[in-house]
Amino acid sequence: MLTGNIRSARKSSCAHFNLWDVFATGAFADDDEDRDGIAAVARERGSRLLGNELRGEEIVVIGDTPLDIRCGRAIGAKVLAVATERFRWRS
Repeated sequence: MLTGNIRSARKSSCAHFNLWDVFATGAFADDDEDRDGIAAVARERGSRLLGNELRGEEIVVIGDTPLDIRCGRAIGAKVLAVATERFRWRS
């Protein structure tokens, strides 16, 4: 799990739907101020959990903001953008 929210806020919202325990690891706003940095932390933790370095093409970032798309690209991940709001893309 990768999110721009702090761990406690995400845990609270995921617990409501019994989703918190579905994710073995994650990275949160408490880990880095920059979303790209959070993505790097998530990749590092996933690599440690699996015991080998994850390559970008093995990772999928699903997001609904331009920041989500950018952070996925920053670590070379595949990105699935979901339109939930209206955004104007600026690279």
